[in-house]
Amino acid sequence: MIRYARMYLCILCISSSIHIHAQVLTEDSAQADLHITIELREIESMGVEGAGELYQWAGVCTDESCNVYVTDMIDYSIKKYSATGLFIKKTEQRQTGPAEFMSLRIIGFHENRLYVTDQFNPGIEVFNRDLAYLTRIPYDKPVVDLEILRKNEIGVTTLSTTRPGAVEIIDSLGQVQKTIPYPRSEPNPLMNVASFEMDDEKHLYICFKFRDEVIKTDFKGNEIWTAHFYQNQKPETTHILGLTLPKKPVYKDIALDRCGHIFILAGRLATHKSRDVLILNKDGKQLSTVTLPETSHCIHIDDRNALYSRGENGSVLRKYEINYR
Repeated sequence: MIRYARMYLCILCISSSIHIHAQVLTEDSAQADLHITIELREIESMGVEGAGELYQWAGVCTDESCNVYVTDMIDYSIKKYSATGLFIKKTEQRQTGPAEFMSLRIIGFHENRLYVTDQFNPGIEVFNRDLAYLTRIPYDKPVVDLEILRKNEIGVTTLSTTRPGAVEIIDSLGQVQKTIPYPRSEPNPLMNVASFEMDDEKHLYICFKFRDEVIKTDFKGNEIWTAHFYQNQKPETTHILGLTLPKKPVYKDIALDRCGHIFILAGRLATHKSRDVLILNKDGKQLSTVTLPETSHCIHIDDRNALYSRGENGSVLRKYEINYR
């Protein structure tokens, strides 16, 4: 069942300036007639369609200098770009030995290290910023999302057919040091698949893939708020091999910007499926919706407050400047 679930998740996951505007109401009710304009302006693109440089990227992260690292599912590589979008290098095609990849997915950066997951191989592979392989962190469950808090503290969400939903904090040896349970874990564990972000105060922002629910908790798992943006509609499911499986994602990814806002990429229930990005404040109030020019499976915001999303069916990574006016 777990093997099938991994395959199921795998299936689900697969520059002229563009200006996108959205109006955001201020939180001060006395000035509710005022608004802020959000502008996304495309400033770079990485990969050229048909050029063979980027085939089908899956995950993206950035370092403190805003160099960009992407995982490519087609040629089994990690690719590095400069902050201005110039291709720098990539790992050797289809690694051999301990870092042999089958289907690259999630990637994160922290203090000179890249942390990379493979859809079909458990564990987390570790590279340095020059893409040299360092080590492997053993972990027995497929990773849906990860966030590196520090070198020996990694937060992960997983895909499980048996366990209740939680964020697990593991160390560099793959040992679980802390479990942060979701406030309302569904009886069907597959409904608990989630992406998450953590702020500097160790608050967790969790968006569930297959149910209309976004939750903020503290580091102990105590609920701070819960929000629904599509009338809490019931998830769509199908039944295969005795499993009740969710179908299309409600929310696809979550990111925090440097101005205290939460960005959530919406899926099947959005007006513009896989293009609408909900923007919330840290109290869970929706301030606006911004619509991306192209569908995307994930979003990322770097330390300079630039947003990254998918372009040209995955063969291009687009970078947008976020402006609040």
